[in-house]
Amino acid sequence: ERLSLRELAKISPLGIAGCLTNGATSGALVWLASVYAGSIGMPLENISLFASASIVGGAILQWPIGRLSDRFDRRLVLTGVTIAGAICAAGAATIGAENPTLQMIAVAMVGGLAIPIYSLSVAHTNDHLKPSQMVAASSGLLLANGIGGMAGPAAAGAAMQLLGPSGYFWFPSAVMAALATFALYRMTRSA
Repeated sequence: ERLSLRELAKISPLGIAGCLTNGATSGALVWLASVYAGSIGMPLENISLFASASIVGGAILQWPIGRLSDRFDRRLVLTGVTIAGAICAAGAATIGAENPTLQMIAVAMVGGLAIPIYSLSVAHTNDHLKPSQMVAASSGLLLANGIGGMAGPAAAGAAMQLLGPSGYFWFPSAVMAALATFALYRMTRSA
């Protein structure tokens, strides 16, 4: 079956929003990592480690978060992950540049909570689909993720211009908080 983005958004507005959020936050974390690290004066030998830390965090937390979503309401898990991610990112924005190890742990935690948003959103959407719709839905969700991935780094770059280097973390904090709010709203609208 074919599904347009509009039809997919009617079936699972939270799934589309989650994929947009994942693209925006993960894209910003990955693509602007070296810009952020350089702007806070991180030593050159640490910049590549910093740039990969968010991906490593996502790889580590993907499995336990996925297991939680198989046992509990995916919307609750998605809400919890995005709230935790928003809090971690806000905390990371306040860490000083003098401790590169703490910076790497912070970006790994934020990435670890941001990257699984995609798989949670896809699983939540698939819960509302017939098997014949899943392939078309996957392409639509991937498109939404790509749109977020294009917009996220530009928006995070603007946040960094406005707020300084800490905008690198304030951006995912705000976006994940917005998704958490939307997920809570969606829980009041559908079973």
